[in-house]
Amino acid sequence: AGAGTWTFALYFGAHNARLLSPTVGLVGAATATLAAGWLAARARSDGAMAVGLLTGLAAPLAFSDGSGSVPGLLIYLLALGGSQVLVHYLTATGARWGWSRTIGAGGVWLVTLAGLESGRLESTSVVGALLTALAVTGLVLAWLPRHDEIPRWPGMMTVLTQLGLAVAAWQLWDRCGFQRENFAGVLVLLAGFSAGLAPLARQRTGDEAGNLPLWLLALGFGLVAVPVAFDWRWVVLAWGAVAALLAWAARLAGQGERPRSEALPVLAFLAATAASLVWLVLVFEQRRLEMIFLNRVFAGGLLASLAWGILWVTPGRLRWLAFIGLQAVAVNALAWELARAVPVMRSENTALAAGPLLATLTYAVVGAGLWLRGQSAGEAGAQKAFRLCGYGWLAVAGVKLLASDLARADLLFRAVAALGVGAILIAAAWWASRRREE
Repeated sequence: AGAGTWTFALYFGAHNARLLSPTVGLVGAATATLAAGWLAARARSDGAMAVGLLTGLAAPLAFSDGSGSVPGLLIYLLALGGSQVLVHYLTATGARWGWSRTIGAGGVWLVTLAGLESGRLESTSVVGALLTALAVTGLVLAWLPRHDEIPRWPGMMTVLTQLGLAVAAWQLWDRCGFQRENFAGVLVLLAGFSAGLAPLARQRTGDEAGNLPLWLLALGFGLVAVPVAFDWRWVVLAWGAVAALLAWAARLAGQGERPRSEALPVLAFLAATAASLVWLVLVFEQRRLEMIFLNRVFAGGLLASLAWGILWVTPGRLRWLAFIGLQAVAVNALAWELARAVPVMRSENTALAAGPLLATLTYAVVGAGLWLRGQSAGEAGAQKAFRLCGYGWLAVAGVKLLASDLARADLLFRAVAALGVGAILIAAAWWASRRREE
């Protein structure tokens, strides 16, 4: 409270009363921050350290005129972060402090971004080096290597530090006018660094819990690097391939052929979800002139479906969620591709829209097949899942038949669509009855 009051008094004196310069005010606020840090070290208090950090982070914003030196700001923040790290090592405590370490890991980047927005860069290389040093300080604060205590929330603080560095680097990159595509290299480096931290994190904490945020961070940086460097139609292929590879790695790990990692199925699930969402966006922008099946959008849908399929046959908690993802992507990818690319068959007196008709029949065949699979599945949960998905696709086929296909003026199209769906339903019912008698 005293540090905050002291800083407010200095701010009032610098900006309202004009009794002192902003530089003197900043020095005074820094002195208050040091005093709060000293008290926190003596009292071993997380709260006192948090107040001191908030005061120190607010001081540059309060006493800035919007045109200060970015290197000077970064040096100030580096000294602030370094002082916090020294407190933890000199007192041999504080690794379990949550508030102050979170503020130290994330707050410095908020101030950094504000400074990069309008401050004077002066030297791009110096700013880049200081940003790197600030990130290293944040990582040391997050993991506290060789400290007697196991740090609290190291993964979350690493995510804050790495994301702050990435956004600040992009802001610097943009201000310098560098080519946007080349920033993908920076993201790839961050992805590799995050993945490389995972083994060290396991050694520091002694379990796998701290690994997942690092693997998620590496995956996120890697996925974002692709659209930065390439067109979105290549993104769906790259993301789908990454998802399939991660799913295969998760399956191998589950079979014991690789060291087991709880992070792999989660990473594969998230990658497959991202690839599916990109495919869903691109499929509505696809041109009718693209060759059927031999195009990047359909290939991306197949890769995403492959990832979902591998996850489905991999034992684990995500198995049936992956089954839903497989159904949503694979079936729609086939049906929509047929509806888009199969041409209209025309004769002298009539026309048959073969694409939409094949899409309806695809939904009906898949629905009937899943329903029949549900009749013979041994596991009760599998029976229910297959039957529900079968009913769902049959409902889609029925709604499409009534709302779209039978609404067409062409008599031949309506007759073929109704007879086709009806024949599929009758065949499924006959097959189920025969199996039941056996």
